Amino acid sequence: MELIKLKTRKEYWISASVFPQDSFLVLIISPATGVKQSFYHPFANYLNENGITVITFDFHGIGESLADSIKTVSTSASEWGVHDLESVIEFSKVRFSLSKIFVLGHSIGGQLLGFAKSSVDLEKIILIGSQSGYWGFWKGSEKLKMWATWHVLFPALLKIYRYFPAKSFSRMEDLPKEVGLQWSKWCRSPDYFLEEFNEDVLYFKSIVTRVTCISIEDDKFAPIDAVNWLADRFSKAQIKRVHLDPYDFGYKSIGHFGIFKENNRLVLWRMLLREILE
Repeated sequence: MELIKLKTRKEYWISASVFPQDSFLVLIISPATGVKQSFYHPFANYLNENGITVITFDFHGIGESLADSIKTVSTSASEWGVHDLESVIEFSKVRFSLSKIFVLGHSIGGQLLGFAKSSVDLEKIILIGSQSGYWGFWKGSEKLKMWATWHVLFPALLKIYRYFPAKSFSRMEDLPKEVGLQWSKWCRSPDYFLEEFNEDVLYFKSIVTRVTCISIEDDKFAPIDAVNWLADRFSKAQIKRVHLDPYDFGYKSIGHFGIFKENNRLVLWRMLLREILE
């Protein structure tokens, strides 16, 4: 594994890891909100062992891409796509100029493809639990929890701390203030990020490649209707929809993060490898 630093067009640096392989296929893993790239490294190693060059990275303000106090980070969620993801794709196109570049986007990591100009050059996209975060897509008690998260919890804690202290009560990393403010604003709107950005200034409609959208039955962070909403944004792409039920694999649960855990190496990782190579 090679550790590198990439300078974005906004003049800040982000950390990335390259798992090189003698291959004409490069897969970028675009992470979920507040999830460090190291979480994906076991899966990246597995793909690398199977002949794929893999690149992981931390969004600005997360993990190894946090160089100072999180209170000094002014980057927003949309800029993670415009600058961070864009920089990683650009780097991949230059360093691996003869290779096909794929992106596997997890949660917001898939949403932000529409903000990265170079997404239109990708050979294939795989989305896992990538969705609209609008609270209205949830049902029952989860709907109430999501409403409270975006209308009460996020605004209150962001005002108190000047960042979102996710580490205090979850496995997520703390989030920069502007990320938390913008993301929670999106999640309060039925139009999600389209509340702020007209679809014509984003790149979803310009992506015409193969896009596989994977949803998971027991994913409490990405209900199927929310995943379908994002899939519909790729209106000119070659869409393939896959819905996984843990019981079909003999599991009690997969959830939002389980597909990347090493105990799924023999089943779910093998399935994802086939999807990547297909």
